Amino acid sequence: MQWFVFALVVSIFAAYLGSRTLSLGTQYFKVFRVAGTIGFLGYAAGAVPAAIWMGKPWRSAEKELADGFIYGLLTGGAFGWLWPR
Repeated sequence: MQWFVFALVVSIFAAYLGSRTLSLGTQYFKVFRVAGTIGFLGYAAGAVPAAIWMGKPWRSAEKELADGFIYGLLTGGAFGWLWPR
């Protein structure tokens, strides 16, 4: 349940920032790029500070970054697909 809430929060921020920076009818790849970047930052940005300041192993941080990249791609794809035309 916590992961679902977290994914919902990241998506809400992606929707908000996308709605402020993109207009209706924006091309798929531009929406994909913006929403995917926001998604990646939301899912993965915390891994690096945790490795630097909290002693989390870098291998674990790399895996979280890879997961965040995949989730960012999925977020960008969903927003690009569903963006209002």
